[in-house]
Amino acid sequence: MNSLLFITLFSSLALLSLSAEDEKPLKGSRGMGYPSYLRGLDDAVKDAFMDLIPMKDVESRMAKMKEWAAKNGEKAQEAFNEYAKKIERNNRAAKGENTEEKKEE
Repeated sequence: MNSLLFITLFSSLALLSLSAEDEKPLKGSRGMGYPSYLRGLDDAVKDAFMDLIPMKDVESRMAKMKEWAAKNGEKAQEAFNEYAKKIERNNRAAKGENTEEKKEE
């Protein structure tokens, strides 16, 4: 009885390890972890953008992102604009400024 359980256990582990090798990796180096404003772009283009985000110097990062957007077309330009708006909104919130647009009555 024990030998049957032992054989069953190891055969199931072997099947699991073989099936894990057959799984395809996710597209792109970051898989599904892309921001929504990059939707519709190729994975290589998304990866290039995501590689720029961790840069410490904000001015050089934004300059490189502008170059990236100019090189990769209209959708990339829209993605850069969304990112720039997000950064600006976060900077205003960090300074404690009102982030809502004032409504004219």
